[in-house]
Amino acid sequence: MAMAMVPGAQSDGHRAELGTQPLAIASGLSVGKEGPSVHVACCIGSLVAGLFTKFSRSQGRPFFICHKDPSSVFTGKMREIVTAASAAGVAVAFGSPIGGVLFSIEEMSHTFSIKTMWRSFLCALVATVTLSAMNPFRTGKLVLFQVTYDRDWHFFEIIFYVILGIFGGLYGAFVVKFNLQVAAFRRKHLANHGVAEAVTLATLTGMIGYFNRFLRMDMTASMGVLFRECEGGGNIDNLCQIGLVVISYGCKVPAGIFVPSMAIGATFGRMIGVMVKALERANAGRGIFAVCTPDVQCITPGTYAFLGAAAALR
Repeated sequence: MAMAMVPGAQSDGHRAELGTQPLAIASGLSVGKEGPSVHVACCIGSLVAGLFTKFSRSQGRPFFICHKDPSSVFTGKMREIVTAASAAGVAVAFGSPIGGVLFSIEEMSHTFSIKTMWRSFLCALVATVTLSAMNPFRTGKLVLFQVTYDRDWHFFEIIFYVILGIFGGLYGAFVVKFNLQVAAFRRKHLANHGVAEAVTLATLTGMIGYFNRFLRMDMTASMGVLFRECEGGGNIDNLCQIGLVVISYGCKVPAGIFVPSMAIGATFGRMIGVMVKALERANAGRGIFAVCTPDVQCITPGTYAFLGAAAALR
């Protein structure tokens, strides 16, 4: 997801990505902005480090960043800079410096030293503090939405939480399998038609999403609705986003898959939560629902949406 090219070769590329990323998101495609944010952060880290001889000429074990181009490698200290930059990219995208460090450990290097981890944490922390000072959402928060659940969960709900976990695994397997098939088709038939493909996908997505108010909304806004503790929210029709994610991810636009996966998982989770809530109302005081207090809401569908998003993301 986070890729970069050799120093000096990516300046035009990352400027183009910065300019086209808002257009890709505004087009309505079922893609996210978090993946490109990591990519841009790695490119900036490489460019800045390349200004110093200590980093640009650093020797060490080669580390491949761009899987599409094996000739692009970073070595030694340059590798550490790019790893720290990737942590900053994730931290800014999600408002989570620790999450950024975990991402850099898991995805960016197979040999990760404690020294690099602390440098990555410092880079991610500074990026998060800077984001907080800029306050881009004008809400005083680092994230687009924030929810608080006042009601506790019940032991019998573990059964349904397991179902959400199974869905997350099946979703991941489905997306990986079919996206690889779409990628093979894209390389064979659409390699020289990137613009036409992007326009076609945007048109198709707009035609499908126009008749569904949740698909018309920005995915982060729709997740804010799905995570709410209050009544309402959620729509089974939103699950058609799975197909749109499969065919959209990988086209020639700056695209991530974090938020689309979270939106799909949140939709499925909300659907399960609404179904469990309907079962509880129909069987109030009986069976597994006997532990619920009468005349008090027992099931919180927003919790299921939250857990579904986490399951699909993982």
